[in-house]
Amino acid sequence: MATPTAAPAAVPFIDPDPFQEIAYPNAVAAKRAIADYLNVPLAKLSAEAMDKLDAALADSLRKADVIDYARINLKPLLGG
Repeated sequence: MATPTAAPAAVPFIDPDPFQEIAYPNAVAAKRAIADYLNVPLAKLSAEAMDKLDAALADSLRKADVIDYARINLKPLLGG
C-alpha cells in the first residue's frame, strides 16, 4: 500500500508580471527596446527629446505605453 504524500505548498506570485510580458523591468531595458524599434541609437536624439523620454519612462514602463510613446513622439523626430 502506498503512503500518502503531502501536496506541495501553493505560493502565489508576488510579482504581477513575473515573465516581463507586460512591462519592462527598468528604464534601461525600455530604452534598448526603443532603440531597437527605431533602429537608431538613442544618442542621435536631442537632449530635450531624451529629457522627455526619461519623464515618460518615469511615468510608465508598460511595453504598450513605451512603444506608443516612441511611435508618436520619437519616430517623427527621426524622419520616420
